[in-house]
Amino acid sequence: MASVPAVEARTARGEETAGRILDAAATVFARRGLAGTRVRDIATEAGVNVATLYIYFPSKQHLHEAVLERGLQPLIEILGRFADEPDKQAATAPTIDAVMQHLAAHPAVPRLIYQEAVCGGELLARIGSRWFGPLDELIGRELRTGAMPSDEGFVPILGAVFLHLTLGHFALAPLLSRILGADFESPEALRRQTQLLTTLARQLSVTARDLGNGR
Repeated sequence: MASVPAVEARTARGEETAGRILDAAATVFARRGLAGTRVRDIATEAGVNVATLYIYFPSKQHLHEAVLERGLQPLIEILGRFADEPDKQAATAPTIDAVMQHLAAHPAVPRLIYQEAVCGGELLARIGSRWFGPLDELIGRELRTGAMPSDEGFVPILGAVFLHLTLGHFALAPLLSRILGADFESPEALRRQTQLLTTLARQLSVTARDLGNGR
């Protein structure tokens, strides 16, 4: 078997270490928030020392930004591809599945978002302008191309419904699993939630149109 060149091996090891640090940071940030998290806590969770962590991320703020970037930027890209699809009906199911699969791979990110939403402040404003602004714009644009209500006020509400049902599934899964006695973090729960979202997505604009027309 041919050996991996040293530089490529180092790069692969570096990517694996950076990914492990990001996974640990997402977990700890979601548990304690940005202000309540120490870099040492993240390093311990990742199984590296603090000096190694700082090689990859120069500050706690940079690390927090990287966690959000990895978790939220792909959602913008997924919805951007959906916006370019000529056949929205056919693209709806695979798009929602892609969104849910991505969030399932990064479940701490929705929990972090909900935690920061409760805390408020400057961090929340940055999250909103950098990631949720583009997400809201994409969702609103797609809603306006469909059977929209006469009352434009329903556009942001429909966007909020979509975000609640996607992010909220992962943010509340541990709590719901405990109080309702079902495993909301299982692959089967994810499949059912994805199926429900797909059905709802096809009905939302019609429902909103009826509401906007006073029905």
